[in-house]
Amino acid sequence: MILTQNTLWKNAENSLLTLHDNDLLNPNSILINNIAPYIRSLEYYNQKAKKLKYFSEFFINKFDKLKSMQIEKARNELLSIHGIGKESADSILLYVLRKPIFIIDSYIKRLFTKIRLNSYEQYQEYFHKNLPLDYKIFNEFHALIVKAGKAKVDINSII
Repeated sequence: MILTQNTLWKNAENSLLTLHDNDLLNPNSILINNIAPYIRSLEYYNQKAKKLKYFSEFFINKFDKLKSMQIEKARNELLSIHGIGKESADSILLYVLRKPIFIIDSYIKRLFTKIRLNSYEQYQEYFHKNLPLDYKIFNEFHALIVKAGKAKVDINSII
């Protein structure tokens, strides 16, 4: 998720493959190596390398504790990591920890312009109120929205 921030997926994918090919896709390797040269295809690669180090340190020392935390506390822990914003934190909570929290991204904002909401929190509250609080449903619904967004489907004509 850090590699994909503000970049094209193809560049992020190339960086992931390069890290993989050099056995640098694990937290311990990220902590002890300078990975910036391996992710040069990304904009802000030096900053992303630092963010990956911060996240790797967190992952090694604290990640297991998130599993037993309430959603808000776990989210706050993730948001305290340099380089992790709301969307990234919520992605980890939903897709990795299987906690029922809806991810708000550019696809959501672009596809649901008719509901005229202004903030991340307002969008999230909208989905939390209108869908069952179930991580499987949130996961599937978000994935379908991303798929529709990539296909440039006009959801506003449906709503």
